[in-house]
Amino acid sequence: EEAGLLLRRVLAGFESLHGKEHQDTLRAVNNLAVYLDNAGDKDGALALYRRAVAGRRRTLGANNPYTLDSLYNLAAFLWNTEDGGAEAEEIFREARAGCLATFGPQHHGTMDCTDRLIDVLEARGAYADAEALCKDLLQSRELADGPLHESTLRAAATHASLLASAGQLKEAGEAYRVAVHKHKEALGLDDATTLELTYNLVCTLEKDESPQEAESVLRQALADSQQ
Repeated sequence: EEAGLLLRRVLAGFESLHGKEHQDTLRAVNNLAVYLDNAGDKDGALALYRRAVAGRRRTLGANNPYTLDSLYNLAAFLWNTEDGGAEAEEIFREARAGCLATFGPQHHGTMDCTDRLIDVLEARGAYADAEALCKDLLQSRELADGPLHESTLRAAATHASLLASAGQLKEAGEAYRVAVHKHKEALGLDDATTLELTYNLVCTLEKDESPQEAESVLRQALADSQQ
């Protein structure tokens, strides 16, 4: 509570000294928004997140890194509200487009926006759109972080899952094979995620009417577990 009072005084001081759209003022707006969000004052936080976006867009331009950061914060906030999914998707798209234009596809800001947009699309059942984005994200993660980095492994697993959800079973099977191989190499045969992906591969092969391949994968997994 004392921290919130201090942040309000800082904001009021910058407004009095510099005006409502000076960069110091807008930074104070953003800081107070984060505090209110964490403190549970969602209405107050939302109003300030919107103010930060509007002020930075007007004063810095749509693709400035500070504007993009504010857009991401607003979209992430909306995504965690009951009825904010549609607006969150729209803003994540705007933030991702700005990050692509400003930083390129392999910047971590761009990849983080893409990751969150994939989550939003998957949640509303837009599996084909989410899969296309995830395919691009996986390529960017491999180039930026390396093929066996945690973020790359997560993208590989998500890509396979999205293909399966979209009904592209053959492609999903191949993607699961790649994901299983990467996880084995990075985390080992007995890692929980490796085993879960192996199970998902078996299920996908069975759905694709490839029972012999599914049995072969199971036998290999059992043999690996006995090593």
